[in-house]
Amino acid sequence: MNLLKLSVDAARARCTLGEICDALEAKWARHVPTRRVIQGAYKSEYGSAEQDEFDVAVKTIAAFAKEEGRQPRLLVAKLGQDGHDRGAAVIASGFADMGFDVDVSPMFSTPEECAQAAIDGDVHVVGVSSQAAGHKTLVPAIVKALKAKGGEHIIVVVGGVIPPADYQFLYDSGAKVGCSLVFTALDCADAATQAIFGPGTRVPKAAVRCCLCLRAAQTDVRSRASDGRGESHSKGPGQVTTQQHAGATNGGAGSVFKKRAASTRKTEAQRESQERVI
Repeated sequence: MNLLKLSVDAARARCTLGEICDALEAKWARHVPTRRVIQGAYKSEYGSAEQDEFDVAVKTIAAFAKEEGRQPRLLVAKLGQDGHDRGAAVIASGFADMGFDVDVSPMFSTPEECAQAAIDGDVHVVGVSSQAAGHKTLVPAIVKALKAKGGEHIIVVVGGVIPPADYQFLYDSGAKVGCSLVFTALDCADAATQAIFGPGTRVPKAAVRCCLCLRAAQTDVRSRASDGRGESHSKGPGQVTTQQHAGATNGGAGSVFKKRAASTRKTEAQRESQERVI
């Protein structure tokens, strides 16, 4: 059976693409690709000349894990009709090799689905991979969805093909929840105010910046707790706060939800202090 010819004939009869797809799905069901993080592939490609950069990222992430009692957790999100997943797969593999606990959303997820998965999976960071010019719609949508579901503490980062002219729009629309990052290809000195991953970003540097941002968020939480501006979050690593949530999807089953307050932008002194830690 030549399905292509039948589809072309249907289109000539004024059937829509949706109707054609629905007819095929009714017979053969929708293809659901297997999403998994491949570990070791990224690390194995690093040569001796680049090893120091990789080692710095590994040590920074390990230090965060020791302080918090668990690895930093990232959800790589593919939203809307963006079918370009190779970059997201590279980020997932690279971050996992450096010590992140990584989940990857299904392709073509909605912002609401990814926001729920982030909360259920108890993630620290949602990384939106945008390769199809949907960032001005989808990034504000997932930020809004996270807030609506009580996940405003989760940092949102954006990566992919993002025109520099759109950076301010993303900042203004709430892409800097917490102290989220948008990294450009430049090695930005200011981890808190630069917030978008553009083409050419070196993955280990991006991982380090994420950890710096998370550390800044934790510092802000503890500061708020100590001066009475927020509820106490001063429990030790691995202990739960009064905010708890049992994870149910995306590998987060059984995890404990620990709410973290959003961080304001770091001062220059704070940034220098973080760099010295690394």
